[in-house]
Amino acid sequence: MGFDEKKLALEELIAGVDAREIKFQENIVAQKENALLDAKEKLASHFIRAPFDGVIGEVNVKTNDSVSSATTLATLMTKQYIAELTLNEIDIAKVKLNQPVILNFDAVDGLTLTGKVTDIASTASTNQGVVTYGITITLDIINELIKPGMTVTAAIVTDAKPNVLLVPNSAVKSQNGMSYVEIPDEFDISVATANVSGAVFKNPTRQQQVEIGLSNDEFTEILSGLQEEDIIVTRTIQPTSAQSTQTQQNSSVQLPSFNTGGTGGTRMMMR
Repeated sequence: MGFDEKKLALEELIAGVDAREIKFQENIVAQKENALLDAKEKLASHFIRAPFDGVIGEVNVKTNDSVSSATTLATLMTKQYIAELTLNEIDIAKVKLNQPVILNFDAVDGLTLTGKVTDIASTASTNQGVVTYGITITLDIINELIKPGMTVTAAIVTDAKPNVLLVPNSAVKSQNGMSYVEIPDEFDISVATANVSGAVFKNPTRQQQVEIGLSNDEFTEILSGLQEEDIIVTRTIQPTSAQSTQTQQNSSVQLPSFNTGGTGGTRMMMR
């Protein structure tokens, strides 16, 4: 083997050793970075952060004290109003930070305030077999009528859509995995139009398949299958035995037209 060939072989050997050494050192760096990340996460878990600004007025524990989730660590004084509520394990899965909230107070008639979700408990509480999670709601404005300890009802807006087609929940039925509404026979349309609060049809209603979307306590969104101003049956009233035979063959139905959400949107709430 000539000198040049030996030199080339030696350079290739050195290059191979260098590549393995670089890879080895890169693995060490990656391990150190992961260890640093774990240390930062553990350090963050040693701090307690309030969801609002304030001044600590009292500290109830000292270093090395044992504490639990029920321990009151400190008293925080703030001008910000908050509401603390609990939700079951089904509802808590729908709640996220910064979701808007509408609040009503039992003690103050007609007062409605807004706020947002600022804290969600990461651990559950169990009382008589019922699992609940605490959430904190920060009010957007301060009202002098609101006092500490008042009872509040909160409606958390989990989703919203503008300009959607809505029908009352009572109008939507399901069968074999299909959603549908009942609409009058074409010969009974004029009867339904003339009687806004209710009508007696001569012919059976027919099922109109629909695709539904979001829903709240009152209305269900219709994605397809209906158009605005279509007439649908929202409730059927069965006749009493005192009515005539001819009347018993029919059903009285309520037929309000359904509407759209309007420019303000339809807020989907959970209570």
